[in-house]
Amino acid sequence: MRQSTLSRAIKQLEDGLGVTLFVRSTGGVRLTPAGSQFLETAKRVLADFEALVSTARALGRGSVGRLVLGLPASCVSLVLRGVLKDYANEFPDVTIQLAVKSKISLLSDLDVGRLDLAIVGGGALRQSCESLSLWPERIVVAAPQEHPIARKPFVLWTDLVDEVLLTSRRGFGPELKAIMAANAAENGTLLRMEDHAADDEALLSLVAAGRGLVLQSSGAVRNGNPDLAFLEVRDTTGTNWITFYACWKKDHSNPALVSFLALLRAHRSLLLPRDVSEE
Repeated sequence: MRQSTLSRAIKQLEDGLGVTLFVRSTGGVRLTPAGSQFLETAKRVLADFEALVSTARALGRGSVGRLVLGLPASCVSLVLRGVLKDYANEFPDVTIQLAVKSKISLLSDLDVGRLDLAIVGGGALRQSCESLSLWPERIVVAAPQEHPIARKPFVLWTDLVDEVLLTSRRGFGPELKAIMAANAAENGTLLRMEDHAADDEALLSLVAAGRGLVLQSSGAVRNGNPDLAFLEVRDTTGTNWITFYACWKKDHSNPALVSFLALLRAHRSLLLPRDVSEE
């Protein structure tokens, strides 16, 4: 910039502000007190603007921000552990929040924008949502070791007609309850279901006490239950499964979700529970 152009620009700035920024003399130019204050403030403003631009670009890339994921049960987070770990390492500035609720609550929260993505059992038929199948799990029944069913290689739905089936209102208990009801209707039978506001671990205590049987997904089965037997539930076509899906709104606007979905798709083959991958 020419000296004359620079001097004219400074004069226009001073006229616009109504204050003198520089003292001019034969010995040179120096800042006035107002000019010194203006310079320091301008430096901060420019630094804040550069940070604003950098943050906006990072948000656009999905490398900062917040991601809220909904899960039907804590055991699902164990399957997703590798995805969550890789995502956290790749995007350390994205805050990840997890919410464990029933399927109905998860889909409701997804509809109103409280969740970015929900993992649900059995899928979600919603026109406003997209979904991605993730992994299947066997449906198993937990019974006391001394129960006659425990001596079977597997269990048919008709074997459960005379049993008390303890069901949970939490996690994916409602999905398993719906599957039980559908199979009972198909077989023309009536299952005795006893509803509880308790999680699987609490219900397994009742199973061990001989108060009923519990259906679970195979991914929820944990070692360390020597008093219990876990058997596959089958129908005339073979093993019964429950498939888990990722669901999200079609019109979402969270770039962090785009990054997570890309990683989730890349990890799909690694999400299979061990017993399924060995099929």
